[in-house]
Amino acid sequence: MNEENESIPVVTATVDDLMFHYLEQTTTLLYLARENISLSEQIASHWLSKGDDKNSPKPYRSLLDRQKVLKVSLLRIEKLIEKVKWDREDFFHNSGLDEDDGIISGN
Repeated sequence: MNEENESIPVVTATVDDLMFHYLEQTTTLLYLARENISLSEQIASHWLSKGDDKNSPKPYRSLLDRQKVLKVSLLRIEKLIEKVKWDREDFFHNSGLDEDDGIISGN
């Protein structure tokens, strides 16, 4: 075994620890995605409010299409957040642990 491999720490964790960590990280990433998409949708709305619908230039129509896609993406993210919340509650219910048991400190 070379010296490089000897310096790698070994981390062990229970399945409960890993599941808790996974759910916490997933929730955090979904919240960040929701905020980013929401901000993008707000920016699109701002630019669309300045546009003139009479002539409907191509960039305006493209932005309008993008705004619709962002709104759909936002709804999908909201559904995923709800699913992860249910999974998280299910995990704690089935494991008999409280969220305050401090398995791994969450975000």
